[in-house]
Amino acid sequence: PDDMAAAVLKEAVNRAGIKAEQVQDVTMGCAIPEQEQGMNVARVAAIDAGMPDTVSASTINRFCSSGLEAMAIIGAKIEAGMLDVGIGGGTESMSMVGMPGANVSPNPKLAVERPDVYIAMGNAGDNVARDFKISREELDEFALGSNQKAVAAIDAGKFKDEIVALELPEGGERLVFDTDEGPRRDTSIEGLSGLRPAFAASPKLGFHTAGNSSQTSDGAAAVLLMSEKAAKDNGVKPIAK
Repeated sequence: PDDMAAAVLKEAVNRAGIKAEQVQDVTMGCAIPEQEQGMNVARVAAIDAGMPDTVSASTINRFCSSGLEAMAIIGAKIEAGMLDVGIGGGTESMSMVGMPGANVSPNPKLAVERPDVYIAMGNAGDNVARDFKISREELDEFALGSNQKAVAAIDAGKFKDEIVALELPEGGERLVFDTDEGPRRDTSIEGLSGLRPAFAASPKLGFHTAGNSSQTSDGAAAVLLMSEKAAKDNGVKPIAK
C-alpha cells in the first residue's frame, strides 16, 4: 500500500509540473490503517515518493469515503489559508490487510446495545435495498451495465490518462501493471442471477452477491490541490475548480 501510494503521489507532483518541496501537506485516507498500512502510511508513502522531510503527512480513516475525506481536508485547509499546495488521496490493499482488520475487538457494551455500529457494508447495502424497495433484479441489471460500461471504457483507452503504471517483480522479470482488473468481461445476467446473497444470514433476506457488489481490490489515488494564487504562480492549468 505504501508503494502504490508513493507512485501516485510522485506522479501527481510530476503531472502538475511543480517540485516536491512545494507540497506543504499530504493527507491520505485508509480504511484499515494497520499492519502494512499502519504507522501513518501517508507519511511513509510521501518519503518513499521522494518528498523532503519538510513535507508533513497524515492518514485519516472514514472507511469507504476515506480518500474523499482526505481531499476535503486539504481543500478546507487551503480555503482557510493554512496552506497553498497539498495532496489528498487514499491507499488500500485489501488483499494484504484483510477486512475488517487483523484483530477485531468491538467495544463490549456497544456490541450488545448498538451492534449496528459494527455493521458490514454488505449488510448495510442489503438494508438500503430493502428500505428503498430496490429489487435483486434491478441490482443485477445495474451491475451488468456497470461492468459493460467499464470494459468499453478500458477498450477505448479512456482511463489511460488517470492510471499510473506499476512495475511489479514477477520471477526474474518485471511485470507492468496498467489496467484495472475489476471489471468482468464475461458478466451476464444469467450468471449474476444465479449467485447466492453473500452477506445476509438467510438467502431470502439478501440482495447483494459477489457479482453485484464491489470487489476486493488493491489501489491508490492522489490529487494535487492548489489555491488559485498558487496555480497562477506556477502556471498550472486546473482540471477542476
